[in-house]
Amino acid sequence: MKKILVPVDFSKHSYQALEVGAQIAKKTNAKLYITHILSMPHYALTDGDTPASVYLIKLTRQKMKETLQKPFLEGVDVEEEIIYDEAITIVSEKANSLGVDLIIMGTHGASGTEEMVIGSNTEKIVRMSEMPVLALKHRMENFDVKDIAYASNFYTENDSAFEKVKLFADIYNAKIHLVKVVTPNVFERTPYSQKLMDDFAVRFSLTNFQTHIFNDDHIDDGIIEFSLLNNMDLIATNTHGRTGLVRILNGSIAEGITNHSPLPVMSIRIADSKKSDNILFPEV
Repeated sequence: MKKILVPVDFSKHSYQALEVGAQIAKKTNAKLYITHILSMPHYALTDGDTPASVYLIKLTRQKMKETLQKPFLEGVDVEEEIIYDEAITIVSEKANSLGVDLIIMGTHGASGTEEMVIGSNTEKIVRMSEMPVLALKHRMENFDVKDIAYASNFYTENDSAFEKVKLFADIYNAKIHLVKVVTPNVFERTPYSQKLMDDFAVRFSLTNFQTHIFNDDHIDDGIIEFSLLNNMDLIATNTHGRTGLVRILNGSIAEGITNHSPLPVMSIRIADSKKSDNILFPEV
């Protein structure tokens, strides 16, 4: 891992993400990019001499200066940037331009109408980013990963995404738990599910791993419950990055897990593929 991007809005949640970003950067000798999106009224963006824009820019620069003085950043190779834009989507564009390996964001989750239609900024990045996104809800003074729950359908469409999970697991020498959640609505025979996971493990020459089949009424709830019951340190899953009406009607398992899990969640986007009525997690 060479480059990590952490968007900060100077809130408690973003500082929690930044602290974990600093820990990972120290462990991997990665460069840490700290980005703040300064959302300003349109007139302020087009006329930098207005009183409002002068005040906002001065305040933001001061907060960024204070951020860089955080003790946990000591010894980390840091590059900061204030981006004057109105859209959170600029984070994904920035990550692509830098070629980062990981985006880390703090989240407080979303619920109800907000979750279905709008979602938090973190969920928007999870949906759009081509880079892995690590979402955190709580401060982790000592971020350490020994057990990772990787939830998937274990079809080959996930292989490129899992490569990134495996690389992260290697950093911490973590055990990977391959998790298949089976629901009443989308039933799959245990021998078939087991063979999918066994074949998956062979494709990646996994050695430090374990397979699990877990039954629940809903896939996202099952993934979270399994992870909590088995003391996982991290949940990893994939997302197709669907947007618009398709996302609203079908939902997103990855976004649901990010919203509701108290554990850190890593989401990796995969390319859309043809759906099959025989595949669990069709809308992850």
